[in-house]
Amino acid sequence: MSAGDPWVPLLFVIIAGIPHGAADGLVARRVGLARGWIRALAYYAGYLASVLLVLLAWQLAPVPGLAIFLILSWLHFGLGDARPTRRASLANQVLAHGGLVAVVVPVVHPGAVSGLFEILSGSGSHRVLDVLRWAGFPIWCLATLAYLVQDGLKPSSGPFEVLVLAGICLMLPPLWAFAIYFCLVHSVRHFRQLAMLFRASPEVKHGWREIAILSALAWLMIVAVALGFETPLTLDNAFVKATFVVVAALTVPHMILIDGLRAIATKTMPR
Repeated sequence: MSAGDPWVPLLFVIIAGIPHGAADGLVARRVGLARGWIRALAYYAGYLASVLLVLLAWQLAPVPGLAIFLILSWLHFGLGDARPTRRASLANQVLAHGGLVAVVVPVVHPGAVSGLFEILSGSGSHRVLDVLRWAGFPIWCLATLAYLVQDGLKPSSGPFEVLVLAGICLMLPPLWAFAIYFCLVHSVRHFRQLAMLFRASPEVKHGWREIAILSALAWLMIVAVALGFETPLTLDNAFVKATFVVVAALTVPHMILIDGLRAIATKTMPR
């Protein structure tokens, strides 16, 4: 890959990023969705079924799978980074924050990312990059500009964070830009929110042990997916493809749970 050795940034994603999604079972138990063994069994069965369906869909239609993954990433990352404010609209926050890795990284590194997209989804993936370039990037620019006008550019503001991270995305190779955002921004912010949710909660007495076990299962899934590819791939490329495909598969149930709960909380929040 032209972006350099993928092993270090992707190991960073696997070790430091994937565990934040492994806490989903704790969240589900905390809110009552997986409390008791019957509900827990139904929850984990549904979670696993959705993961397997995404893996199957990616195998059958890899280019639409890549496109859908980018759209979901844009929404999920944006919702995770949006802050309550009376000035900036939620839509502009979601589009500006979430578009950093889903749009900005591919557009500012087209050569490296086109090779990555081809590994993930084959030769037809260039159409996804074209859509990002001619539609996604203008949308991101307009949303970021509106966000800046609405919220200002103070060092503590959301637009300031977006512009700093956009600079990092511009300067670093794409895999490193994704790894830093995914692990040091998105995952850290998620764990901080979890710490507030679980403070003094008996449901998570052994939470770190559960996160470690489920993270290890996700890592084993990456190995299994990499070994199961029918098309001959180099070890590097198999590792890259398996990591992103598994992350995409885990994102769907993770997003349904976390963003669904966030939407419920927003609707019930006093105004």
